[in-house]
Amino acid sequence: MPQKLILDVDTGTDDALALTIAALNPGLELVAATTVNGNVEVEYATENTLRVFDAINAKVPVYRGLDQPFVRPDFPNPRGRADDIHGRYLQIPVATSKPQPQHAVDFLIEYYMSGAGKDTILCPVGPLTNIAMALRLEPRLAAHIPEMVIMGGGRLDGNITTSPMAEYNIWCDPEGARVVFHSGVKITLVPLDVTRKALLTPTYCDQFEQIGTPGAKASAVFTRKLMETEYTHSPVPSQHVPMHDSLVVCAVIDRSVITTKHVYADVETFGETTVGQTVIDWFGRTRKEPNIHFAYEVDQSKYIGLVMESLKRTL
Repeated sequence: MPQKLILDVDTGTDDALALTIAALNPGLELVAATTVNGNVEVEYATENTLRVFDAINAKVPVYRGLDQPFVRPDFPNPRGRADDIHGRYLQIPVATSKPQPQHAVDFLIEYYMSGAGKDTILCPVGPLTNIAMALRLEPRLAAHIPEMVIMGGGRLDGNITTSPMAEYNIWCDPEGARVVFHSGVKITLVPLDVTRKALLTPTYCDQFEQIGTPGAKASAVFTRKLMETEYTHSPVPSQHVPMHDSLVVCAVIDRSVITTKHVYADVETFGETTVGQTVIDWFGRTRKEPNIHFAYEVDQSKYIGLVMESLKRTL
């Protein structure tokens, strides 16, 4: 049976590839997508998510979520980054589909508390605001989520100028991330340590176009857009880009794509230059119970194989 999952996204170019793979791969059943403020404001993330599903003819419900972090008022305001890195809108046709009327947080609570989600993995690949709010509003929820596979964090590096050891998703809502990390739900964290090793190149984009399916052609557009902006804005310009969120979906399809270590992890919420940093107790110095399966290696060839296999499919 296909593995059921829900993607919580802030779409975004790399989210778009993750949504495409999740909707197309026969080993998965994408139950729904929920959207959140992050790469772009939630209204753009919602529209972009609908655009992806329309482009590949995927009938997946989309639920709009929260438009600001769990605690902080509009921290950060993502406007500059959205324009610089992802663009406000994906460069594919405007969506004709509409989001569901129910709020994403209410949907998540209702879905998992009803028992429908007992075999459904929750995959947040943006800030963890929706998930933290759902956990806070319904304290029993954690016992009903079988697992989360999350894109976020990092042990050795970050990607935020003002907090250089922080990763963007965690930095956007550090208090929300802290709630999720300490929820008691089984968590696999797919951080920058591995997403930066799972690279796509212009050659792969050419191959997407040669495959010629709607999903493959759209994915070439997403990936080339990120290549253009990363080359312009990255401290180390390159056209070899990590489509971070897609690795999370591939790891759900095949766990051998990543190698993990069970560690204790926390999130810095007060540091002047470290806010949003994921603090990983790699050697067990704190003697605290491990709460995160932290990915530290990736099988690049398996990752590429799963991407290609998924993009060959049509709906």
